Amino acid sequence: MVAEKRIVNFYEQISAIAPKPKRVILLGPDHFNAGKTPITLCGSDWETPSGTLRSDAALRDFLLESHTVSRQDDIFPREHSITVHIPFIRQYLGNAVILPMIIQSRATDIQILTLRKQLLSFLQEGGVLLLSMDFSHYKTSDEADAEDVKSLASIKNFTVKRGLDIDCPRGTALFLGIMKDLGTTNISILGHTNSGKILGNRDAPSTSYFTLVFFQ
Repeated sequence: MVAEKRIVNFYEQISAIAPKPKRVILLGPDHFNAGKTPITLCGSDWETPSGTLRSDAALRDFLLESHTVSRQDDIFPREHSITVHIPFIRQYLGNAVILPMIIQSRATDIQILTLRKQLLSFLQEGGVLLLSMDFSHYKTSDEADAEDVKSLASIKNFTVKRGLDIDCPRGTALFLGIMKDLGTTNISILGHTNSGKILGNRDAPSTSYFTLVFFQ
């Protein structure tokens, strides 16, 4: 929660843009490669201080029946790319249903393209697609800034170049593809920082963060 203020600001902005989304699809990296398949979903409800966040049963069942992904609810409580967002989604986005998915680097182009087409049809009914990932890792603040310039340029071009210092390259490819399909190709940068700047130690190994919103 080093970047908690950034996260709160993000959800305040999102709730103003989309106050009552039908669904939220939350993507993140499989940090521990715990999934038995390259793409894994959580199909259970979540209990939060603001109440129960219900699973998106319609999308969950559709994806499982199509064998695009697998389900492993037990690995998600440890996956911080997902759990950090769950209370904020329930607090700021009300009664939306949720489907979290984690994506490994070994996910193939065919798997990403198939999932892209499947998620698109559901998002066209109304919803929010979130990608939760860190950017640069283990570099000083200045080194992280240099890496982030390259990462942001690639994202603005809707490409995922090899060697980018980002947490979830396959999830980024999926996210950017869906944004192009939806025509939400304008990008607003709400914030950019890293843990070294936040904690006041620019020479320490840091993790960097962008807060980006895509819109039509």
